[in-house]
Amino acid sequence: MEYPRDRTLRWRTESEDHRLALALRAPAAPLRSWVRGYCLYDEGRARPGRHDHLPHRDVTLIINAGGAFAVRDPGGGRQRFAVGEGFLAGLHAAPARTDSGPRQRGVEVKLTPLGAHRLLGGLPMQEVSNRVLGLDALLGAAGRELGARLAGTRGSEEPFALLDDFFAPRILDGPAEVGGELRQAWRWLDESHGRVRVGEIAARLGWSRKRLVAEFRRCIGMTPKTLARVLRFDRTMQALRSGRGVRWSELALAGGYHDQAHLSREIRELAGATPAEIARRSLPESGGVVSA
Repeated sequence: MEYPRDRTLRWRTESEDHRLALALRAPAAPLRSWVRGYCLYDEGRARPGRHDHLPHRDVTLIINAGGAFAVRDPGGGRQRFAVGEGFLAGLHAAPARTDSGPRQRGVEVKLTPLGAHRLLGGLPMQEVSNRVLGLDALLGAAGRELGARLAGTRGSEEPFALLDDFFAPRILDGPAEVGGELRQAWRWLDESHGRVRVGEIAARLGWSRKRLVAEFRRCIGMTPKTLARVLRFDRTMQALRSGRGVRWSELALAGGYHDQAHLSREIRELAGATPAEIARRSLPESGGVVSA
């Protein structure tokens, strides 16, 4: 999903039993290394929905502004969130499932893992991976108040300004520091979509593999090897949802897999479904699939 800079992208689809409106925008320039973008969403459907959210490259923060829903994370936890409540979902290597009512409104914030690490004041990110945690527990009163403050905004631009004002001091001036070497290692993996070898990253930095793994677990939440798998998978799912009619053999080649069989195994392990099932159930406008 692309987040335009200096303007708001609006996207709407409507059918007899489903309506979805999105407003997307990148954060203010100083935040763009840490926050990928904001998405205001307003969805209505004829019946309750169940969706599986596949592993992807971001840490997701949700503020619920309309309609209760429940989340079951890959770690086995299940929580229910009412209007005004929110949660943060760490990186995950298996699907997370949501059950939601017919009407949903809220804000989705996509954070880089290092941005989430700074937002959470240096909390070890392995404590967040494969989990969904309420903002109240993570951010205290500020987390509880954010939903109420967003509900009081007016117009289409005011919510984005409020989000910038909320995140800037907590991320840019927060207590957690992230070293330049680790930021560079993250960029190498992220920009290559997981195709740089872990040993090569360690050699470039002059670090031992043990140190590299420890720093990734602490500041990102996964080992670099697992993160590389998630990044390759996420890139492949983006290409699948592009609607360009690409073939599985082409996806495997573009994603850096050994062959189509290798890609199929990765999809089964990370998505818990066959490639054909994922293609059939994929939601073009999000990172999720309709649950079987």
